[in-house]
Amino acid sequence: MRRIAIAVVALALLLPACGRQPVKEGVERVNKPAMRRGVRLDDDITRFLTAGYLLLDVEGRSEETFKLASGEANKRGRGIGAHLIVVYEALDVETARAVVPPEFMAEPPFSPERFRNQLAGIGAAPFTVFYWSRPNRPLPLGLFFHPTLPGEARAEVGDQPAVQVRALVRGSPAAMGYLVAGDVITHIDGQAVPPTGAGLVTELTPKRGERVTFTVLRDGDPQDKEVALYP
Repeated sequence: MRRIAIAVVALALLLPACGRQPVKEGVERVNKPAMRRGVRLDDDITRFLTAGYLLLDVEGRSEETFKLASGEANKRGRGIGAHLIVVYEALDVETARAVVPPEFMAEPPFSPERFRNQLAGIGAAPFTVFYWSRPNRPLPLGLFFHPTLPGEARAEVGDQPAVQVRALVRGSPAAMGYLVAGDVITHIDGQAVPPTGAGLVTELTPKRGERVTFTVLRDGDPQDKEVALYP
């Protein structure tokens, strides 16, 4: 009888985990994700990025009320390792798809390409849920770039290749190196940068763990900023 009782207890402990989705590689499970009601998507994205979150997943939900949708999102968020869950009610699909995510350096499952695909895949739904997570390893740079140089920055540099900083993670290597949002990066270690954020990320990736000198234009003034990239 005792063996049967032990087996029953063990089965009861295992059953709740059977339906769970595995936590994605690169994130850690949390017991109680923070829950927020979404406001303005573009502004929210910048705010969460600077706080150290990266987009883990996006899904539409068809529940009848915000309370039901957020409850179901909370269950899924715990399962996949989300630290922050943001629920948007009647999110405009065209507006969401028009958001241009930044370029950045990160480990899987986070990447600029995945970020773009997640936004492009948003469909019409009563509720749209964004699952954000803090990676279990610090970002090597913590700097987010505009994918292409905005018009006002292009006017400042002319034909010279350059990339503009969109946002920084607080306390990141980039922030510790005194880079700021709006800086226009023209050179890395004395060499001209690629003309896009994606190209700059590709060039920086092999330099993980090294010290890198960024030459930036800030209010038209060229400055050198040394940043120690995390490995």
